[in-house]
Amino acid sequence: MLCGTLVLGLSLWAQTTAAQEPRIEFNIPAQAIDKALDAFGAISGFQIFYETALTAGRQSKAVNGIFARETALRLLLEGSNLTAHIIAADTITIAPSSATDADLHRAKRAAVSYYGFMQAGIMSALCRSAETRPGTYRLAMQYWIDASGRITELRVIRSSGDQQRDGAIAQAIRTVVFQPPLVNIPQPVTLAIEPSPPEDLAGCMPDRVDAERVR
Repeated sequence: MLCGTLVLGLSLWAQTTAAQEPRIEFNIPAQAIDKALDAFGAISGFQIFYETALTAGRQSKAVNGIFARETALRLLLEGSNLTAHIIAADTITIAPSSATDADLHRAKRAAVSYYGFMQAGIMSALCRSAETRPGTYRLAMQYWIDASGRITELRVIRSSGDQQRDGAIAQAIRTVVFQPPLVNIPQPVTLAIEPSPPEDLAGCMPDRVDAERVR
Protein backbone atom coordinates (compact mmCIF):
# COMPACT_ATOMS: atom_id res chain seq x y z
CA MET A 1 0.00 0.00 0.00
CA LEU A 2 1.27 3.42 -0.88
CA CYS A 3 0.13 6.75 0.47
CA GLY A 4 1.84 9.94 -0.59
CA THR A 5 2.37 13.62 -0.10
CA LEU A 6 4.29 15.57 -2.74
CA VAL A 7 5.85 18.96 -2.01
CA LEU A 8 7.11 21.09 -4.91
CA GLY A 9 9.62 23.91 -4.55
CA LEU A 10 12.24 24.63 -1.93
CA SER A 11 10.21 24.26 1.23
CA LEU A 12 10.26 20.67 2.49
CA TRP A 13 8.13 19.17 5.19
CA ALA A 14 10.89 18.18 7.60
CA GLN A 15 10.77 15.31 10.02
CA THR A 16 10.50 16.69 13.54
CA THR A 17 12.83 15.70 16.30
CA ALA A 18 11.53 13.94 19.38
CA ALA A 19 11.66 17.20 21.34
CA GLN A 20 9.56 18.95 18.69
CA GLU A 21 7.15 16.09 18.10
CA PRO A 22 3.59 17.36 18.57
CA ARG A 23 1.15 15.54 20.83
CA ILE A 24 -2.16 14.77 19.16
CA GLU A 25 -5.49 13.48 20.43
CA PHE A 26 -6.28 10.02 19.06
CA ASN A 27 -9.59 8.19 19.29
CA ILE A 28 -9.05 5.05 17.24
CA PRO A 29 -11.01 1.95 18.28
CA ALA A 30 -9.64 -1.58 18.05
CA GLN A 31 -10.43 -2.80 14.53
CA ALA A 32 -8.95 -4.38 11.42
CA ILE A 33 -5.41 -3.07 11.32
CA ASP A 34 -5.62 -1.66 7.78
CA LYS A 35 -8.62 0.46 8.81
CA ALA A 36 -6.78 1.55 11.95
CA LEU A 37 -3.73 2.58 9.92
CA ASP A 38 -5.93 4.60 7.57
CA ALA A 39 -7.41 6.41 10.59
CA PHE A 40 -3.98 6.92 12.11
CA GLY A 41 -2.61 8.39 8.87
CA ALA A 42 -5.52 10.82 8.58
CA ILE A 43 -5.02 12.06 12.15
CA SER A 44 -1.22 12.08 12.32
CA GLY A 45 -0.25 13.25 8.84
CA PHE A 46 2.14 10.32 8.46
CA GLN A 47 2.30 8.77 5.00
CA ILE A 48 2.14 5.00 5.40
CA PHE A 49 3.43 2.32 3.00
CA TYR A 50 2.57 -1.35 3.44
CA GLU A 51 1.50 -4.40 1.48
CA THR A 52 -2.19 -5.12 1.98
CA ALA A 53 -1.49 -8.84 2.37
CA LEU A 54 0.61 -8.01 5.42
CA THR A 55 -2.34 -6.69 7.41
CA ALA A 56 -4.92 -9.31 6.41
CA GLY A 57 -6.58 -10.86 9.44
CA ARG A 58 -4.73 -8.67 11.94
CA GLN A 59 -6.40 -6.52 14.59
CA SER A 60 -5.15 -3.26 16.05
CA LYS A 61 -5.20 -2.11 19.64
CA ALA A 62 -7.39 0.84 20.57
CA VAL A 63 -5.59 4.18 20.88
CA ASN A 64 -7.41 6.76 22.99
CA GLY A 65 -5.70 9.80 24.44
CA ILE A 66 -3.12 12.46 23.68
CA PHE A 67 0.18 11.04 22.44
CA ALA A 68 3.18 11.78 20.25
CA ARG A 69 2.60 10.19 16.85
CA GLU A 70 5.27 7.50 17.24
CA THR A 71 3.88 6.51 20.63
CA ALA A 72 0.34 6.26 19.27
CA LEU A 73 1.47 4.11 16.36
CA ARG A 74 3.44 1.82 18.65
CA LEU A 75 0.34 1.36 20.82
CA LEU A 76 -1.83 0.69 17.77
CA LEU A 77 0.53 -2.04 16.51
CA GLU A 78 1.08 -3.67 19.90
CA GLY A 79 0.70 -7.45 19.71
CA SER A 80 0.33 -7.48 15.90
CA ASN A 81 3.90 -8.64 15.19
CA LEU A 82 4.23 -5.57 12.95
CA THR A 83 6.67 -2.70 13.34
CA ALA A 84 6.82 0.81 11.89
CA HIS A 85 10.04 2.09 10.29
CA ILE A 86 10.74 5.66 9.16
CA ILE A 87 11.90 5.71 5.51
CA ALA A 88 11.66 9.47 4.83
CA ALA A 89 10.38 12.64 6.44
CA ASP A 90 6.89 11.93 7.83
CA THR A 91 6.85 8.70 5.84
CA ILE A 92 6.85 5.22 7.35
CA THR A 93 6.60 1.65 6.22
CA ILE A 94 4.94 -1.18 8.12
CA ALA A 95 6.84 -4.47 8.16
CA PRO A 96 6.87 -7.72 10.13
CA SER A 97 8.84 -7.43 13.36
CA SER A 98 11.21 -10.01 11.88
CA ALA A 99 11.86 -7.99 8.69
CA THR A 100 15.49 -7.74 7.62
CA ASP A 101 17.34 -4.63 6.49
CA ALA A 102 17.06 -5.95 2.93
CA ASP A 103 13.26 -6.16 3.23
CA LEU A 104 13.09 -2.57 4.47
CA HIS A 105 15.42 -1.39 1.71
CA ARG A 106 13.16 -2.96 -0.93
CA ALA A 107 10.09 -1.26 0.56
CA LYS A 108 11.84 2.10 0.61
CA ARG A 109 13.12 1.68 -2.95
CA ALA A 110 9.62 0.85 -4.25
CA ALA A 111 8.11 3.90 -2.53
CA VAL A 112 10.83 6.28 -3.71
CA SER A 113 10.60 4.93 -7.26
CA TYR A 114 6.86 5.53 -7.54
CA TYR A 115 7.18 8.98 -5.99
CA GLY A 116 9.76 9.75 -8.67
CA PHE A 117 7.30 8.93 -11.46
CA MET A 118 4.65 11.12 -9.80
CA GLN A 119 7.08 14.00 -9.29
CA ALA A 120 8.38 14.00 -12.84
CA GLY A 121 4.89 13.82 -14.36
CA ILE A 122 3.46 16.67 -12.29
CA MET A 123 6.51 18.88 -12.74
CA SER A 124 6.46 18.36 -16.50
CA ALA A 125 2.79 19.36 -16.69
CA LEU A 126 3.19 22.47 -14.53
CA CYS A 127 6.31 23.69 -16.32
CA ARG A 128 4.59 23.91 -19.70
CA SER A 129 2.90 27.23 -18.90
CA ALA A 130 4.08 30.41 -17.19
CA GLU A 131 0.71 30.58 -15.43
CA THR A 132 1.13 27.21 -13.72
CA ARG A 133 4.93 27.13 -13.29
CA PRO A 134 5.82 26.75 -9.57
CA GLY A 135 7.87 29.43 -7.89
CA THR A 136 5.64 32.33 -6.88
CA TYR A 137 2.65 30.68 -5.23
CA ARG A 138 1.53 28.22 -2.57
CA LEU A 139 -1.20 25.71 -3.28
CA ALA A 140 -2.38 22.36 -1.95
CA MET A 141 -4.54 19.83 -3.76
CA GLN A 142 -5.71 16.30 -3.24
CA TYR A 143 -6.18 13.85 -6.07
CA TRP A 144 -7.32 10.30 -6.63
CA ILE A 145 -5.84 7.93 -9.20
CA ASP A 146 -7.10 4.63 -10.57
CA ALA A 147 -5.31 1.37 -11.28
CA SER A 148 -4.25 2.63 -14.72
CA GLY A 149 -2.51 5.67 -13.23
CA ARG A 150 -5.08 8.23 -14.37
CA ILE A 151 -6.33 11.01 -12.10
CA THR A 152 -10.05 10.48 -11.55
CA GLU A 153 -10.78 13.30 -9.10
CA LEU A 154 -8.98 16.43 -7.92
CA ARG A 155 -9.84 19.15 -5.42
CA VAL A 156 -8.13 22.30 -4.11
CA ILE A 157 -7.63 22.32 -0.34
CA ARG A 158 -5.50 25.50 -0.21
CA SER A 159 -5.94 28.10 -2.95
CA SER A 160 -3.04 29.91 -4.57
CA GLY A 161 -5.07 33.09 -4.12
CA ASP A 162 -5.99 33.22 -7.81
CA GLN A 163 -8.98 31.13 -8.88
CA GLN A 164 -8.01 31.32 -12.55
CA ARG A 165 -4.54 29.98 -11.75
CA ASP A 166 -6.04 27.28 -9.50
CA GLY A 167 -8.15 26.14 -12.43
CA ALA A 168 -5.20 26.16 -14.82
CA ILE A 169 -3.11 24.10 -12.38
CA ALA A 170 -5.92 21.59 -11.91
CA GLN A 171 -6.37 21.31 -15.67
CA ALA A 172 -2.63 20.76 -16.18
CA ILE A 173 -2.42 18.10 -13.48
CA ARG A 174 -5.43 16.26 -14.90
CA THR A 175 -3.45 15.66 -18.09
CA VAL A 176 -0.85 13.60 -16.20
CA VAL A 177 -1.02 9.83 -16.53
CA PHE A 178 1.22 8.09 -14.03
CA GLN A 179 2.82 4.70 -14.42
CA PRO A 180 0.28 2.12 -13.17
CA PRO A 181 1.06 1.61 -9.49
CA LEU A 182 2.62 -1.66 -8.42
CA VAL A 183 0.59 -1.58 -5.22
CA ASN A 184 -2.80 -0.24 -4.16
CA ILE A 185 -2.82 3.44 -3.28
CA PRO A 186 -4.99 4.80 -0.46
CA GLN A 187 -6.79 7.89 -1.65
CA PRO A 188 -6.32 10.79 -1.80
CA VAL A 189 -2.72 11.77 -2.48
CA THR A 190 -1.92 15.29 -1.23
CA LEU A 191 0.08 17.66 -3.40
CA ALA A 192 1.62 20.83 -1.93
CA ILE A 193 3.34 23.46 -4.06
CA GLU A 194 5.67 25.89 -2.28
CA PRO A 195 7.45 29.06 -3.48
CA SER A 196 11.11 29.01 -4.54
CA PRO A 197 13.64 31.76 -5.34
CA PRO A 198 13.44 33.15 -8.89
CA GLU A 199 17.00 32.08 -9.67
CA ASP A 200 15.99 28.45 -9.17
CA LEU A 201 13.33 28.69 -11.92
CA ALA A 202 11.17 26.58 -9.57
CA GLY A 203 12.73 23.45 -11.05
CA CYS A 204 11.64 24.33 -14.59
CA MET A 205 14.76 24.46 -16.72
CA PRO A 206 14.85 25.46 -20.39
CA ASP A 207 13.91 22.51 -22.61
CA ARG A 208 13.85 20.08 -19.70
CA VAL A 209 12.28 19.38 -16.33
CA ASP A 210 14.38 18.98 -13.22
CA ALA A 211 12.39 16.34 -11.35
CA GLU A 212 14.72 16.60 -8.37
CA ARG A 213 13.04 19.92 -7.51
CA VAL A 214 9.80 18.08 -6.79
CA ARG A 215 9.37 16.70 -3.27
